[in-house]
Amino acid sequence: MIKFLSKLFDTTDKELNRLRRTVDEVNVQIEHLLEQEREYAARIREQALAGLSSTQGDGWQGLLGAEIVRVTEDLRRLTSGVDELRAIIEKGERTSRDLSVLLADSKQLATMSAERTQRPPAERRELEEEINRLIDELGEQLAALMDNRQGLHEAILQAVPKARLYPQRPAAEEMIRQVDAAASFLGREVADYFGRTNHTMAALRRAIGLYTLVDLLDQHISAQPVSAAPLRERRRELEDAARQLVRALHARDLLKHLSRQGLRLPDELKAPGDPPQAPTPADGRRGRDSRPQEPDPGPKERMADLLDREEQATAELLSIADTATTGTQQAGRIAALREKFASREERLQARSAAFRARILEARTAFWQAYQSRIADVVGADALQPYIERFEQLDAEQEALIEQVIAQDEDPDAPVIIKPDVLAELMHRRDALEDAVFNELMDQLRGTDREAYSRLRALYDEFRKAQRKDEQNLLNSLIPEAFAVVWEA
Repeated sequence: MIKFLSKLFDTTDKELNRLRRTVDEVNVQIEHLLEQEREYAARIREQALAGLSSTQGDGWQGLLGAEIVRVTEDLRRLTSGVDELRAIIEKGERTSRDLSVLLADSKQLATMSAERTQRPPAERRELEEEINRLIDELGEQLAALMDNRQGLHEAILQAVPKARLYPQRPAAEEMIRQVDAAASFLGREVADYFGRTNHTMAALRRAIGLYTLVDLLDQHISAQPVSAAPLRERRRELEDAARQLVRALHARDLLKHLSRQGLRLPDELKAPGDPPQAPTPADGRRGRDSRPQEPDPGPKERMADLLDREEQATAELLSIADTATTGTQQAGRIAALREKFASREERLQARSAAFRARILEARTAFWQAYQSRIADVVGADALQPYIERFEQLDAEQEALIEQVIAQDEDPDAPVIIKPDVLAELMHRRDALEDAVFNELMDQLRGTDREAYSRLRALYDEFRKAQRKDEQNLLNSLIPEAFAVVWEA
């Protein structure tokens, strides 16, 4: 974070100290946001449980148990097929790379071919040589792929009958069609690769969410001793199945690949198969064979991981509640909760809109401070038509900001006013401010050079002072704004 924010500041000691203070403020804001998100998810779960209890009592726990069993079985199937998954991932990554190169070269060929018709004859020869070179390279790539991909040769010929295949040199248009046919054929391999990868990650996420849900509901389940024991046993089996899958993925060096795709694992599933970490002695020294512990990720990263688990648990509970309340009076209430939970990302847009509203208000106040000075130069009558247009913008702005404040303060309010709505109003205000200065200067240029010069100097002063005022505001907003970006 310091590396990113350092680009916004000077590198003097004073500025670096200010940067460190800003980073500390950002971290505080991030932790506050994450805690708010956790509280929000907890309220959703409480409301969903209230709806379930009023409809089914504790019958929904049977649905939860059945879902845990299904996901456990899915994890075990994935564990038994992990060697096949490794082969699919290795093949899919190679195919993705090959396909990316093919499509990039084909796009370049299409661009060069279109440019050829616009070149004068004297310059066309060199470009045609480049085109022929690129066609040959694409032909070699396709020939190599056809040697290793059964059915690709036939797929190209089916899409491009009588295709001139390497070492023959087809026309540019035909080569582009050959590449398109190959991309369509190879796309199935890539789709299978992404599909299997995503299914593996989704199964692990669901497992983590489900056994986290049982932990979160432990007090509620404890109140029903008859159903508590089997549900906890299924939870243990689910975590064991998840751990076995992670261990198998780790043994085949696939965890790093899945992590790059976005998989986040809780501590109890990390570093599978490793011996437990030896505790560090009180004096800080380690034994000869002990390995250094991983660096502490920090409170906000731990809170983000915890939020990720709890949100997945909330999603699982809402899905079970949706099934359990089908056809009951609580169905509408659960559907509303699901919609409310699904729209939680929009809360970040509500925050961003609030930041933009504060900038817009500051700009408005700054402009109003200069209106009387403009009137002193051009006269109140000359400024009057613009004032009426500003009053219309002010009324529109006031109504928008009221809605922005309401949706930002109420976590349950729908996010209707997005940041781009305020941006559009800001652009109209900027355009009107420029029009005031430019149109009035045009009028004065030929009639009153002294007034023109004064207004021109005032305009330069206004823009310079406005940038400085806005920069000060943006600096004050950095902790909150960067926290929202990090959370997003």
